[in-house]
Amino acid sequence: MNSCERDFFIQMYELMERPELFVSLKENMTRYFQVNGYKNIAVYGVGKLGTLILKNLNTAQLESICTIDENKAAHFGNIETINIQELADRKEIDMVLVTPLLDYPKIEAQICSMCEVPVVSAKELMCDMVNLSLFMNCAD
Repeated sequence: MNSCERDFFIQMYELMERPELFVSLKENMTRYFQVNGYKNIAVYGVGKLGTLILKNLNTAQLESICTIDENKAAHFGNIETINIQELADRKEIDMVLVTPLLDYPKIEAQICSMCEVPVVSAKELMCDMVNLSLFMNCAD
């Protein structure tokens, strides 16, 4: 992990510790999904970051949402939780948002081997939402 990535993760954890900063992103997340035509999304991971995203997602702007987590007991409210093997059968899903930051490449490869939907990392989403100048010149 290079120093730029480390700084990004530190900023992500600071956001998690101060949810009031994250709340201001609700409108931008909604706009991100609208601009990209995502109406049916799946959020992979119901940990700290996934929960923050779900809390601040304007679900009224989406047609459907589900979460993907190997631990089916891990869920968010009344949103359906599926395991990754069920993803291939969910033809309505427009996009999968992956919240585990360190495991993203492995998870992305697994999802892409099962179905053809865009897979977006929470890192990419947050960079788009926050426009972190810190990350502007960093390679992924």
